[in-house]
Amino acid sequence: MAKVTPADIERIKREKDGLAVLEDIPKWIEDGVSSISPEDLVRLKWLGLFYRESTPGLFMLRLRIPGGRLSPPQWQRIADLSRRYGKGHMDLTTRQSIQLRYIALEDVPAIFSALTDVGLSSWQTGMDSGRNILTCALAGQLADEVLDTRPVVRELSRLFEYHPRYSNLPRKVNIAITGCPANCVHAEANDIGFIPATSHGVTGFNVLVGGALAHQYRGIGIALNVFVPPEDVVPLTTVLLDIYRDEGLRTNRSKARLRTLVLEKGVENLRAEIEQRLRHPLQPAGVDLRALDHHDHLGLIPSTESHAVHMGLHVPYGSITADDFEALGDLALRGGSGDLNLLPSQDLVLLNITNVSAISHHPLLTKYSPDPPLLERNAVACTGKPHCPLAITHTKEPLSQILSTLSSGIPLRQSVTISFSGCTNACTQQGLADIALTGVKVKVGEQWEEGADILIGGQSGPKARIAERLYRQIPFSQLTRTLEEVILTHFADRLMHENPDGQTGAVVSQEASS
Repeated sequence: MAKVTPADIERIKREKDGLAVLEDIPKWIEDGVSSISPEDLVRLKWLGLFYRESTPGLFMLRLRIPGGRLSPPQWQRIADLSRRYGKGHMDLTTRQSIQLRYIALEDVPAIFSALTDVGLSSWQTGMDSGRNILTCALAGQLADEVLDTRPVVRELSRLFEYHPRYSNLPRKVNIAITGCPANCVHAEANDIGFIPATSHGVTGFNVLVGGALAHQYRGIGIALNVFVPPEDVVPLTTVLLDIYRDEGLRTNRSKARLRTLVLEKGVENLRAEIEQRLRHPLQPAGVDLRALDHHDHLGLIPSTESHAVHMGLHVPYGSITADDFEALGDLALRGGSGDLNLLPSQDLVLLNITNVSAISHHPLLTKYSPDPPLLERNAVACTGKPHCPLAITHTKEPLSQILSTLSSGIPLRQSVTISFSGCTNACTQQGLADIALTGVKVKVGEQWEEGADILIGGQSGPKARIAERLYRQIPFSQLTRTLEEVILTHFADRLMHENPDGQTGAVVSQEASS
């Protein structure tokens, strides 16, 4: 099939709205996938359908799950759809969503109908619209929460659920809102971020705009110097989206994110325009209520429900089978409410467990542990090759092998966040990790091999900063040794102890000693 270039996208949107192709699916089913034009394959992304050449004739389907919250009928339905139509393979994403693979076009109408029946969809999870809304996975049921974001998350998500008002933005928009003080959603990496704050005795949110971590427009969200109570979040967001839709850059797709508009317009001018459109003045930013540290919400966490705890489980690199996903849901039912919540770390939480002893010794909790090894606990990886067409390298498998090798030899007392993106698009928000890996090609002798650049020092929260590049073009064959060096050198304060000879307790990897 002919390729669509970035320069073609605005033309494609002018000629036909992406959401309009829903009506064309029956004809394409009849005529076959090969009858779909390259332009319409792009438009299908607005419906959450992504054609993948690595699986000829088949699609990836990305779900919209506001805040990652799933009731028993919802997670049961997703597991069933994955088994029936997607070979039982699921990927949990860093936007609290799920991706199903191996989807045939002829099954799409049945899948869409089945999702709608349980209050889910895949609408506008791709291309130039608003992606899944992030919030704390324990929203509304966290003991030290500042305020419950669930009602606002639902309202925000409705702006993008088959809503043509925002199906033609200059580029995608990522939104995060959190009432949790523990920096669990990396709000500063989003185009629009709402963080917990207080002003004159009212709890609400300070607003960040223009966060983005891809290499073309790297930068942490810029403070808009605005405080909004919960009821004003959606009106403010709507105005911001309208301004971006109407005035955002469309001539250069690599710079078309909201951040470019914020920098060109200036924060004061943007704030003034928002006030003009809202027809009332905005309050200045309140007191930031975020803590300095980060919490991953794994393990047992007190709930606001009586005699209940939440159980956060580590799902290595977000890959899980439909059978295991459903079995974890069944554990949540056996031990408590049955509700699940996806985490931005590609993990999940069993919510409101009132009978921990009924499930704590289940064999599945060895594979999806509430207390994983510290070196692997906060490691995430994007889809990578072969399934992502933008990926330069594989990600999940090599990172899993490397950290498994290093875990036994590096006794940490505090976790190190590690994030691997197979290209420069920063889908894992790796710029805010302690150690960030970006996939690259490396020439070794006469051969090109997969490798990674290594960045260190990223941090989320009130003192957020982007990781800085330390090593360039490290081939995978040398990555284990190099990461060991990075951890022992730059994160020595997180090691468990020292041996009498003054050396750390780490054991040099086999690769390093060869």
